[in-house]
Amino acid sequence: MARVLAIAIIGLPLLASALSAMARRWSIRPATVQRIALAASGLTALLALALLHTRGAPAIAVEWLAGAGAMGLEVSTLSLYVILAIDWAAFLALFATVARDVETRRLSGPVTLLALGVANGALLADHFLARYAALEIVALCIALIPLIEMKSPRAVPLAWSCYLLLRLGDAGLLAAILILHAAGGMLRIAPVLEFAQGAIEGGSAVLGWTVVGFALAAWVKLGGWPFHLWSRAGP
Repeated sequence: MARVLAIAIIGLPLLASALSAMARRWSIRPATVQRIALAASGLTALLALALLHTRGAPAIAVEWLAGAGAMGLEVSTLSLYVILAIDWAAFLALFATVARDVETRRLSGPVTLLALGVANGALLADHFLARYAALEIVALCIALIPLIEMKSPRAVPLAWSCYLLLRLGDAGLLAAILILHAAGGMLRIAPVLEFAQGAIEGGSAVLGWTVVGFALAAWVKLGGWPFHLWSRAGP
């Protein structure tokens, strides 16, 4: 059951995103696309809540790049709490948009759902490379929103500034990942972090820089000053 739910909280927003993106071809009104996004985000949040109360771990693993190791999904209580916060925040934001009858572009819903599904996947990924790639897609979706919604020459520089700020966080994450890989020779998140914790407690100054990299990545993603500017670019 855990495996099905884990796949669903990633796949449902992605499927809804793909269907919403075909709205123009199927003559679906933008208001209907908004409601599809609202329903998909709400159902995803409920599935994440069900996964939080489901025992067992999803046995999913694929080999993406030779030498990088198997990549799969790992359910932890902490990651699920973060997923719940993201999914419910998305649902409430979309609900406010629908309730106030705010007009949005047709592609806003699909891009939002794409970001939601990929973000859920990033938080469930048990491999640093998979998480990094997923967060790159999320950053691209965030940068696309100003281009989709704004009818202004400011849209392009605003999108670029958002993307570059988020890339600073990704640079910190990538630096930390590379240091850990060089020291431990692996990229699976749980064992690497256990190794890093022991090494740091043992006085390793080099691995101490991983803390700096992860802290920078978290601070940027959370919109801490002075990186909060990217979070102000929403419609």
